[in-house]
Amino acid sequence: MPVRSPTLPPATHTNVWVLGQHTLTVVDPASPWADEQDRLREALDGMGRVERIVLTHHHHDHVQGAEALAEATGAPILAHPETVARLAFDVLPLGDRFTTDTGDVVVRFTPGH
Repeated sequence: MPVRSPTLPPATHTNVWVLGQHTLTVVDPASPWADEQDRLREALDGMGRVERIVLTHHHHDHVQGAEALAEATGAPILAHPETVARLAFDVLPLGDRFTTDTGDVVVRFTPGH
């Protein structure tokens, strides 16, 4: 789902990925703007329960909506330890894999775009 974000021009949006069918993993909830955060939450409400929020890397155009989504859903924020060290908010280290209700996900640290 594309959300408006403070990304580098000419881009204006960052893609938020949702894994799972009933219990959801949300990847890179990027927008710092309340209207975009509301739009994302409304879409997620119709999909299932947010179980975790995963950040791929520390760039602001990927992480700025994470705290708001975590507060709204109670889901923990997870990221690679290298990313955790670069963020100023609470993030738990992500292991090398996790499971969704649609299968296993293997984590590969590939920073940047």
